[in-house]
Amino acid sequence: MTAFLNYRSNTGKYIYILMTLKHY
Repeated sequence: MTAFLNYRSNTGKYIYILMTLKHY
């Protein structure tokens, strides 16, 4: 369970970074 949440958190950060880079 903890590993799953950690995976989701890392994936969310990665997607957020990609979305931010797309805007610039």
